[in-house]
Amino acid sequence: MGTCDNDNLWDIKQIVYEGQCRNPYEVPHKDGGLLSSCDGKKDGNYANDFYIRYRGDIEFGRICDAYYSCQGGVSRAVKCLNGTVFESVSKTCKPGNHSNKLGCQLYCNPDFKTFYSFPNNFAECPYPEQFSDLTHRCENFTKVACGSRPQVKDYCKCFFNVHLKKCETYTPSCAGLPDGFNINPITIGSTNYIICLQERVIAKENCPRDEEWQAPMFPYNGKCTHQYAIPTSWYNVGLLPNCAGIADGHYQYPTRPCGPYYYKCKGWVATAMKCPLNTILKSNRDMSRRPFALRWQITIRTNATCITTSLTFANSPPHLEHHMVECQYPNLYSTKSSRWENFTDACCGKGMN
Repeated sequence: MGTCDNDNLWDIKQIVYEGQCRNPYEVPHKDGGLLSSCDGKKDGNYANDFYIRYRGDIEFGRICDAYYSCQGGVSRAVKCLNGTVFESVSKTCKPGNHSNKLGCQLYCNPDFKTFYSFPNNFAECPYPEQFSDLTHRCENFTKVACGSRPQVKDYCKCFFNVHLKKCETYTPSCAGLPDGFNINPITIGSTNYIICLQERVIAKENCPRDEEWQAPMFPYNGKCTHQYAIPTSWYNVGLLPNCAGIADGHYQYPTRPCGPYYYKCKGWVATAMKCPLNTILKSNRDMSRRPFALRWQITIRTNATCITTSLTFANSPPHLEHHMVECQYPNLYSTKSSRWENFTDACCGKGMN
């Protein structure tokens, strides 16, 4: 006997049984088929018990477009008519969408044709929606009563996604995370964050730029925070120095020597600070500089205070530090007069000549 053809009505490969090509749902399970036994069962209709393995990792049964009927202990496979699906409550084929027992996000849709090798009429709600038995459609999961239907919380564990290779390496999960703002666990140290609700990802966003501080923001301590308020020890993106062992006072950022920005040390705790509008940081100590990583670094200014200034720095070239300006050559800035001077008259302070 040659190879069996497909059963066009059932859209399934036939198998040899008693010398004939037969639909496997017409062949008893004990004989290698998929037809359930009616032993010990009352007369009536039942959802198919046995599943076929699809794509090597998922088992689906013909629970949407077919069922088996028991009459006097004899089992018979029944295919639903086009435009109908098996409804578990009435145990008959009916038009419209209906839930199934495999998952709260899964349902039977008589008009759905899958793109993969899964059974026709077997559909899944878009993540993280779930199927409602009341409205017979996909709804916000917070509005759906699933009853005994299993709930899937991770995108990668949805039935139509489990075949995706390495899904967990590029798709975030809220498993074990609190509701609300959370760092994206896939891209820690980036500007990405996620919003969680009942251990489901309901949004993926990026922190904007902090225009007041002219600095990027990162997810930190439950919100988007500019990098000057994030400790330097945090994933190499923070710029807030450590105040451990440092005396209380106001200090200038080593990486930001100009403008109204500074940090405060109090009780070894560092806090990002900014001078009021139209003021800049003024130190009570002469500044000096020293080579650092092939560039000049201004030393920390202690006991600094904010002073009023009439200078405007809005037109500084973009390659310079915000609020940093350069004297017109060959003038220099005098730390004594706090203004630009002829280089022969300017007092540059200790270490600046």
